[in-house]
Amino acid sequence: MRRGLRLLAVALLPVAVAACGGGNSPVGNAAVEVGDLDAVATAGPTVAEVLAQGNDTVAPTPRPDTFDHLGRWAVNAAACPTRFWRFTAEGAADDAGTSCRVTEEGPVSATSKKLALRCTDEGIQTIESWALNLHTDGTMGVSRTEGGNGVPRTVTLRRCG
Repeated sequence: MRRGLRLLAVALLPVAVAACGGGNSPVGNAAVEVGDLDAVATAGPTVAEVLAQGNDTVAPTPRPDTFDHLGRWAVNAAACPTRFWRFTAEGAADDAGTSCRVTEEGPVSATSKKLALRCTDEGIQTIESWALNLHTDGTMGVSRTEGGNGVPRTVTLRRCG
């Protein structure tokens, strides 16, 4: 089977060279030896061999380090004592009784992450998607999208000391 594929590759080589501009390119003018094609065609494992190995040898993609969003955040320093959001690893809650539980968290970059949350406010549950973005001045932008309405509400928060 491999021999047949190599012969097919050799037979189609003039067609490929002609499609790339014929003799006008350095490849079109290069002398190609059949032995060179055999070496290329047999280098490395076959597709079947790669598939048989599975993905056990593939290292997972490392997660980027992201900023620490945990703690108390408010729209300004004066609001920190009474009108704040408290972010924990499990979720977020505000001083007015809204609470959200993180169902999924994913880093986007070193300065942003996405959260999927299930929130409860006055007995009403919503599923929300939040984008957290650390700004260069140390503030954090929070864009909240409820359910599938696709209209984010954005607020900029400052870390409470």
